[in-house]
Amino acid sequence: MNWLKKNWLWLIINILVALPLLNLLLSVKIDFSGDGLIFSYSLPQEILSRVNESGRPFGPWKMPVHITGEWSIRLIVITLCCTPLNVLFSTNKLIRYRKMFGIYTFIYSTAHFIFFLADRSFVEIFSEVNFILGFIAAIIFIVLGVTSNKAAMRMLKKNWKTLQKLTYAAGILSVLHLALLGKDSWILYASIMIIGFVIRIPVVKNAISKSRKSNNELDAELA
Repeated sequence: MNWLKKNWLWLIINILVALPLLNLLLSVKIDFSGDGLIFSYSLPQEILSRVNESGRPFGPWKMPVHITGEWSIRLIVITLCCTPLNVLFSTNKLIRYRKMFGIYTFIYSTAHFIFFLADRSFVEIFSEVNFILGFIAAIIFIVLGVTSNKAAMRMLKKNWKTLQKLTYAAGILSVLHLALLGKDSWILYASIMIIGFVIRIPVVKNAISKSRKSNNELDAELA
């Protein structure tokens, strides 16, 4: 019970973030019959009969690609927001969950990449700029995910922190990927990221810290 009292928020976040991917994985069918192993994902016929904007049939893997992609960019934006929110509100609680959000970003982006390959092909990645940008972002997420452990930290030493800065590049590439896909949601994600980047600027960060400190001192005097 004590563990639950201390970690209830951690547990809720894990459940909420993991559920969409778990639901997708449970919908994937594995067929061992025939000549080899076959993976398939079933959708209602009314969805499969649709045609997307480019006139391409709505394939069975389109939904998993969309869902994992959306969650990938949501999670990278949340990950990048942890430090700015800590600066604004002087709370280390979000920093505690930053690594967890980063790991989930890695999981969803990897799943997004795998589902994309199932829906299209590896060669088709290089057919459009937005696919190339998404591919580069996915590679960065995979590298960051694989090195997000103590063994990698000991091996890379000072280079580990330098490597982690690629998170910013991956976030920017993800937003550009979304924008070139014609999704309006990129504006919201880009705005949040830009505000976060501005707050990270040392001059802005110090000004916010001084302002918060002055307000706290004033509140203490009035109390």
